[in-house]
Amino acid sequence: MRYEMLGRLHVIGAPGQAPQRLTAPKVESVLMALLVQANQVVSVDQLITEVWDQRPPRRAIATIHVYVSQLRKFLSSVDPGAQPLSTVFPGYVLHAPPEATDRHEFRSAVFRARACATAGRHGDAVPLLREALALSEGTWRPAGELGPVTAGFLTWLDETRLECKELLVDCLHALGQHHELTSRLPGLVRQHPLHEPFYQQLMLAYYRCGRRAEALNVYQALRTRLRADLGLDPCRAAQDLHTAILSADDARVLRPTG
Repeated sequence: MRYEMLGRLHVIGAPGQAPQRLTAPKVESVLMALLVQANQVVSVDQLITEVWDQRPPRRAIATIHVYVSQLRKFLSSVDPGAQPLSTVFPGYVLHAPPEATDRHEFRSAVFRARACATAGRHGDAVPLLREALALSEGTWRPAGELGPVTAGFLTWLDETRLECKELLVDCLHALGQHHELTSRLPGLVRQHPLHEPFYQQLMLAYYRCGRRAEALNVYQALRTRLRADLGLDPCRAAQDLHTAILSADDARVLRPTG
């Protein structure tokens, strides 16, 4: 049995079978909490918090048992021969080897991409980073409350995706694909308006394409945004890059990235 937990929450019984999805949002939340902590006991109290946060209904314990029963029936319908969900005091365990989840594929792609980039093999890192980003596109979110287990997982996923985007840009810079980046980076700046590295990467891309004035405009946009939203100035790295571009210090701005 395979579990897809990065995009839409799906379960696949066997290779070639169509992905199956739960139709009950709260049962989905139970499945996600069990998947995040696969092969570990997740207590009933933890599941209650995942589903309802601090506002559980009066019969929350009984309702969790009902949800787990529905989950068991769903998993059995996907793969009649599998019994991955066990009752272990004080809760339940979902037995799933790491390779049975797309989270494992995502982690593997990110780990290999980091290693390639560190070794200067930027051309090898690019497809791995794109694979990781494609795997995690359209991240699942609960229909209702967001419990601490799921929140921690989604925070890790969002931060790792952001790292992948930043590393991908660094690799493309190292490969000399500055013109492509002048089209790609403005969208990333809009999506992450307080993430300074994307502004710096866009400044580099414009400058390396001979568009110095636009590079300086990016810095002004960053400074305006930070002062308006946070009352802060850009970080030292952004300030130093701005100074180098102002002085046309090619030794600083045009040196290889990564």
